[in-house]
Amino acid sequence: MTSNGATGQGGAAFNDAAVQAPAASTEALFELCWPADAAPTQRVQLVTLETGDVRFEALEGASNSTARCIREIATTVPGKRQVGGQSIAPPSKRPSGWVALAYVKLLSASRFGPERGVLDPAPLVAACLSKGDAPRPGVQFVVSMEPELKVKLESNDGFSQPTLTDSERCIEAVLGSTVWPNTRGFTLDFSGADKTAPAGDVAHYFAIAGAAAQAIDPGKVKEAISTSGPAVAACWDAALVRRAGLAGGRSVRLRVDEAGAVTNVAVLGNVSAEATTAADYLLDLCLSQGTKKARFPAGSAGDAVYSWVFAERR
Repeated sequence: MTSNGATGQGGAAFNDAAVQAPAASTEALFELCWPADAAPTQRVQLVTLETGDVRFEALEGASNSTARCIREIATTVPGKRQVGGQSIAPPSKRPSGWVALAYVKLLSASRFGPERGVLDPAPLVAACLSKGDAPRPGVQFVVSMEPELKVKLESNDGFSQPTLTDSERCIEAVLGSTVWPNTRGFTLDFSGADKTAPAGDVAHYFAIAGAAAQAIDPGKVKEAISTSGPAVAACWDAALVRRAGLAGGRSVRLRVDEAGAVTNVAVLGNVSAEATTAADYLLDLCLSQGTKKARFPAGSAGDAVYSWVFAERR
């Protein structure tokens, strides 16, 4: 994608990329705009004029923010709009997380460049699921943007098993790197059927194949990883350009062969002393690639766990 030089809020460069048809229907996308407590009698009336302009009216207690969201979708979805009126009601149930990701792609991929983050998260989320189990029953991913992007997991059972599965950690990190088009929050459920083809490198969120090797001496680990310091710093600087409020611990397990080369890196749940976790797919990908460049002394074959703690920077 190339930038046309236009500038939006916060100095963000906008793209001149063509808008792609979303994976979800326009009607399904409209459902995202309604708050969870919307009364079934509420309505938004859209009127498409012959000029192509779309006007809206919020009726029966519907909010203007809901109406503006619906209008934005109607005017962004590519294709000829039919002239006339359309009455839109709240959904009977909340739309799936896949519909929300189709909304993100529709609005973000045509406006921003890849330097901002992940513009089309659905294939990566599908890859997370294809390599592991589905999220535990009742688990939802809650995304909020104010004051800064945060992703947390909620469960109907209050997390009787609080440790996240590999797939859940993978999805959490992808959502943390996603370019959300506005400050609207989402509660995402990926338990439904997925029609998105998996794509993207998410292997570093899953356990290293084979039995665990002997533990490498921590002193050797620290010395070897220190040689990757500049690469790790570059990873962190790039992450902060995208997410100024990102901070916390990040942990990896690495496997070293007899020659001293790092053959595998897997992102773990945060085992550092820092309670906050810096979950971000692009940061993790950069860290795993940088860690693979570390060199251990010959004969150091084994496994090791290493953590970084990234301080919040303002």
